[in-house]
Amino acid sequence: MKFRMIVFFLSFVVVVTGCPRGDEMNHLQVKSHDEVAKFKPYKEVKASVQLDGESAIKVDEIRLKANKNKAPESFKNVESMQGIVPESKLDNAHYKLKKLMTYEESFNQGYTDQLIFEIDGDRMVYVVQVKSNKDINFDGRLVKCPLITTIYDAETGETICFMWKAEA
Repeated sequence: MKFRMIVFFLSFVVVVTGCPRGDEMNHLQVKSHDEVAKFKPYKEVKASVQLDGESAIKVDEIRLKANKNKAPESFKNVESMQGIVPESKLDNAHYKLKKLMTYEESFNQGYTDQLIFEIDGDRMVYVVQVKSNKDINFDGRLVKCPLITTIYDAETGETICFMWKAEA
């Protein structure tokens, strides 16, 4: 159920942001922490994933290759990412985090529960979190003051992941 909701919200963001539609992203092999091995480090999860209980997932090509050795100035500015607006224009919300890190770090630190095998762990990403101070309706379900996390590729600006979590 949780995975289906994440897929729906990725599709929603894709439509809103103009990113490739879900059917155009079918080449991505995505597993969530819940499906794989919750709270294990990126490299351990990536090495242990099995498909149909037998063979390990094979990835023909890493689509977003490592770029952590590039100078930070070579990456896009986080403020230029699609959907990022000045905090003063956020409606009853605030930015909790805007941070440059590797995709592996974003997974290990729990900012995403998705492991996309076509993204190298040493690929630089921006993790952006917005905390809403009001309830928001997602797919007909009222979510109490959600924390919304979006992960962007730092080099291309592509949205990699979008997820939300209700206030505890």
